Amino acid sequence: MEDTATCMLCGSRESERFPPRYLNGRLWRCLDCDLVFVHPQPAVAELTALYGEEYFSNANSNELGYSDYEGDRENIYRTFRRRLKSLQGVHPGKAAVLDVGCAYGMFLEVAAEAAWDVHGIDISEHAVKRAQERLGDRVRAGVFLEEELPSERYDVVTMWDYLEHTLDPKADLAKARRLLVDGGILALATPDVGSMAAKIFGHRWMGYKLDEHLVYFSRATMRRFLEEAGFRIISMKHEGKYVSLRLFLQRLCLYAPFITPFVNLLRKARAVPPISFYASSRDILLVVAQKSNHAAG
Repeated sequence: MEDTATCMLCGSRESERFPPRYLNGRLWRCLDCDLVFVHPQPAVAELTALYGEEYFSNANSNELGYSDYEGDRENIYRTFRRRLKSLQGVHPGKAAVLDVGCAYGMFLEVAAEAAWDVHGIDISEHAVKRAQERLGDRVRAGVFLEEELPSERYDVVTMWDYLEHTLDPKADLAKARRLLVDGGILALATPDVGSMAAKIFGHRWMGYKLDEHLVYFSRATMRRFLEEAGFRIISMKHEGKYVSLRLFLQRLCLYAPFITPFVNLLRKARAVPPISFYASSRDILLVVAQKSNHAAG
């Protein structure tokens, strides 16, 4: 009898496996609520080992992590300043913020520029050490669900590119709600498996990452997760980021392999100018939600 996977959103055991070319046959879709997820899931210890120094700097970022996270610092700052501006539209003035999955702490640095009271947590000890160089003990290493954090302490909780990496997004969202003050704001960004890009490019879509991305949200499943966790959605839209032309061309080659020889010629001739720009393939969801007065169901 073929293995079956239990849906972490609705609990159904009615699911279907994607073709083997999708994440080596580990990708499943719930037939009841349409959530897409990895099965079997890794252990926490495996996740902790995954996010070491190599995750943030490697030559295979299309499969794992980043090619040069530190080297892309200025573009990441620009992206986070754009996101902070959006948050200030729903939470004007100062705020106490917890960034879950804070990595090197770049969003926290941007928020500190706006005089926010910043705190962060990340599973990666390597990343936290880098963040602490600028932010000190306001950043800690640990698994979010396992760490003791003060209830009703934060005005804003952010989860940038975090929730798709987790083993239990429902529990993560429930904990985020407990940490927020009444009316507090949750903001997150995550790949949109229901996007046109995901449908067009299939298994070659950049959102599919083996071992790294464990849950794949659509607008519908994200809405259900949030509402069942006790949040009211304020906005849900597609968001891009600032990227270098070099990285943009590198990723474009994955979707259009026929241009690879031309791009390689440009690289060898050092003809790729060091410029950056805002780009969006409309496959990243940016969600802002507010803590409801009471948890759902």
